[in-house]
Amino acid sequence: MIRIFEKEVQQLTGTTTPMGVKEILLERRKQEGVKQGEANKSHSVVENLITKLGLSDEQAADVAEVSVAFVKQVRKELEAKK
Repeated sequence: MIRIFEKEVQQLTGTTTPMGVKEILLERRKQEGVKQGEANKSHSVVENLITKLGLSDEQAADVAEVSVAFVKQVRKELEAKK
């Protein structure tokens, strides 16, 4: 029974080294932190493209490699700050 659980954990986490629940949760939290950091960086880049360079939504999305919807959301947040 434990062996089946370990195999499923390995498939879900993509690792082959046995990990306990604590390690799995820490790894997930780390991955979430990396994703959040990337999102924050993208937000900052898009803000600069809009405010400093005056790019359109489509141009900013292309340069920052994000969706146009993301750029529109950032632009909306910037307008709300005014």
